[in-house]
Amino acid sequence: MTDKKITLHGIFMNNKFVLVFSIIVSIVIWGAVTMTVSPEETRVIEDVKVVLEQNEDSDYQAFGFDDTRVDVTVKGRKYLISPGAFSEEDLTVVVKSNYVDSAGSQTLNINASVNNNPDVVVTGLSQKNVTVYFDTLKTSKVPLQVKLSTDDIVPEGYVHEPAIASYSTVNVSGPASEVNKIEKVIAEVEIGDKITETTAYKAEISAVTASGKNARYIEILDDMDNFTVTVPVAKIEEKAISVRYVNMPEHYAENMPEVNIYPEKVKVSAARSVLDGMDSLIIGTVDFNTLKNENNKFTFSLSDIDEVKILDDVTQVQVAVNCYPMDMKKLKVPGENITLLNTGDEYTATLVSKSIKNVRIVGPAADIAALDEETQLFAKVDLTSLQVGTKEYTADIYIQNNDTCWVYGKYTVKVNVTRN
Repeated sequence: MTDKKITLHGIFMNNKFVLVFSIIVSIVIWGAVTMTVSPEETRVIEDVKVVLEQNEDSDYQAFGFDDTRVDVTVKGRKYLISPGAFSEEDLTVVVKSNYVDSAGSQTLNINASVNNNPDVVVTGLSQKNVTVYFDTLKTSKVPLQVKLSTDDIVPEGYVHEPAIASYSTVNVSGPASEVNKIEKVIAEVEIGDKITETTAYKAEISAVTASGKNARYIEILDDMDNFTVTVPVAKIEEKAISVRYVNMPEHYAENMPEVNIYPEKVKVSAARSVLDGMDSLIIGTVDFNTLKNENNKFTFSLSDIDEVKILDDVTQVQVAVNCYPMDMKKLKVPGENITLLNTGDEYTATLVSKSIKNVRIVGPAADIAALDEETQLFAKVDLTSLQVGTKEYTADIYIQNNDTCWVYGKYTVKVNVTRN
């Protein structure tokens, strides 16, 4: 077998090679022509940030300049300024300030240049100069005032209290000459539909001078992202007045003695949820242990009421519980019916009193007469706060197997406590 020699003539006689070779040559020629004879075009680079160059030793700071941007028009061959080849990063746009030795506004020229490419030039700017305010930086604490878009924010039957802001004062920062003019910061709240419950709003914040104008270049240093203005809203209703009872025999849950309350009703305001869940305004507690067989009178102060606001000109309520039809009789609690509680393992408690005498029982005469001291009168003595030695402790007296009589007054027994 003889080897076939590869010759240049043989290669160019190969149709496939010739096709590939032709394509490559065409691309090279196109690229060379494009780079050498491509016409120049213009392109606008939008929203390019302008940088301020300032003397580092200056005592004055620039205000109102931070987000200055311009559109820059550049000119060059198409392949040099195409979006894939040229962007904002290839430009330097600056404002140079001369030495600043006083507060005030200065109009400065904006200059733009192309970075490291002499074949692309800047031909235009959307803005040729910018006004910059220079001053020393100052911070100050100023009062904050809430301003509602309207006072007509609640329907009939409701009332709103003055709005409450997250802060009563705020810290502001800006040019000293502007900060010195600030009288207050206003938190303005836009109220839409009328409200029936306490509502929190976001607010528009502005620093206002004594002349009523907005101060310029002012920054609020406090956390205003979480700042709210709360408008407290309360419902208004007239509520019947009542009292609660303790140590009340079961019979009187539905057969209460005559009770007279003056005034019977009072106008109040509170959150809608509070009033809607309130059948009556409970102003205090009456202990059956304080009720004699007479017309018992009590005075309650409305200043002790926390859950509602009293709107009427009333400061006290008179309550009378008429137990006049009842009888009263003195009985005795036998010693064996007195139980000592909570002595603990460290102490031994011994009842010194042999009984509790002259215990006043109130109730219907027939029911009192039927009471048996030995089987119905009992007492418990809580010794949680005991002390070593013989001391008097409160006795809680109760009546068993009877739902119409109660014990009037407070009673004590003597107990001797020794340490084990």
